[in-house]
Amino acid sequence: SFVRDFRRMVLLECANNYFEQVNSEQIEKMQSDLQMPFHYLNLNPQQSILFFSEEPDGGWEAFGRKLYRYIREMWDQECFLAVSGEITPDGELYDAFAQTEQLMERRFYHTGNHVFLPFQEEQSEVLVQIDAEILIRQIQQDIRMKDLESLREHFDQFCEKYEHQTIFSQIYIKFMFSNLLKEIYDNLERKDERELDREIDALYHSSNMAGVI
Repeated sequence: SFVRDFRRMVLLECANNYFEQVNSEQIEKMQSDLQMPFHYLNLNPQQSILFFSEEPDGGWEAFGRKLYRYIREMWDQECFLAVSGEITPDGELYDAFAQTEQLMERRFYHTGNHVFLPFQEEQSEVLVQIDAEILIRQIQQDIRMKDLESLREHFDQFCEKYEHQTIFSQIYIKFMFSNLLKEIYDNLERKDERELDREIDALYHSSNMAGVI
């Protein structure tokens, strides 16, 4: 069966029901323009899947960006793409599809990114989380030791590293900052929960998180 030849799938998602109007001529032209054969399956007005039996020159990350630009320029559509891991001859297509659905969920907290892959992004996310955890533990230690100089140094590092990064959304970053704020308040001799609530509210409405805390 030709299905057993599939080695990768790409989930496409557009927000405005565009796939209701995609026709076979468009798909054939896409294959010709991209010089990459695939099988096309429409799932619903917002989602379609491309099945690939060949590996693209330059790798999937470069091809994903190329495919995104093609859809934006030729179809005049903003879309998101999720590329599955390699599908083995004995692999289940359902598992690959489930993986692309999970990858597609990243669009909610990776603002500005339209192409999602199981490799490369996982590594960068893990590194960011590890760095954040190390800095937070250092800040917690500074608070317990009442080492204000180290606290300011590590907090400034935290602000510089995460306030304007692009791997996670600003909402997630502000969530990390609010947890830091709670940690500081929990170690104050005089605690004012109303003041803490006001500070957290100001944090979520501010573009300068370091200036709030």
